Amino acid sequence: IRAVDLEGFESRSVTGLSGGEARRLAFASLIVQEPAILLLDEPTNHLDMKHQVRIMNHVGEQVTNMQRSAMIALHDVNLAARYCSHILMLFGDGDWQAGPAEELLNRKNLERLYQCPVESVLTSTGKRFLPGGQS
Repeated sequence: IRAVDLEGFESRSVTGLSGGEARRLAFASLIVQEPAILLLDEPTNHLDMKHQVRIMNHVGEQVTNMQRSAMIALHDVNLAARYCSHILMLFGDGDWQAGPAEELLNRKNLERLYQCPVESVLTSTGKRFLPGGQS
């Protein structure tokens, strides 16, 4: 409960939780089961930036320190760029690409994936991507 910032929520009904609180509770429920493989579908959906980072850092700790694997469906390319070692891109036409994140996350692939212009920005933690101008 501490890892997902839900201390003090123990006596609250699940139906009274916000979308983000419910998302964090679902993640905590998964972690206590100690699965060998974490299968996560948009684990950061409905979360503010603080909790997105906290959840993704926790996933990273599970993979690194607990020798678990994680498969994560994400639409946030910047979270994928920051936290994922490998990427599977599913294009709308049924085509796909898979490989190391550093190789696949580039302007050309992302413009094809999102069907809009994309700009790449270099930060202290690597490349990040922004919507570009008019398409």
